[in-house]
Amino acid sequence: MGYNGLPTKTMAQQYGCELTIVQRPRKGFYVPNEVTDVKAYLKELGFAFPEGFKLLPKRWIVERTLAWLNKFRRLSKDYELLMSTSEQILYLAMSRILIRRITAVRRV
Repeated sequence: MGYNGLPTKTMAQQYGCELTIVQRPRKGFYVPNEVTDVKAYLKELGFAFPEGFKLLPKRWIVERTLAWLNKFRRLSKDYELLMSTSEQILYLAMSRILIRRITAVRRV
């Protein structure tokens, strides 16, 4: 789950970003023993009860990008002393990925 407190909202407003936090439903619910239909009971209480698997929006983009970056050994662990050094290595890694995609020879 994402953090949706006041600091996050003020940062989004400060930088002019539109921030959408997708929250998953809680896993544990207290249901009395005499209840036979759990889904109906939870809907009565006002809980959203998703049916089956639901894809979270844009999550795959983040996971794919992190998988690409995970291929770089220097980024696999936090070796750097300064945060700015880690940020620059991230820029270098993403630059390498993008340059390789731009210069890739298309086979026909």
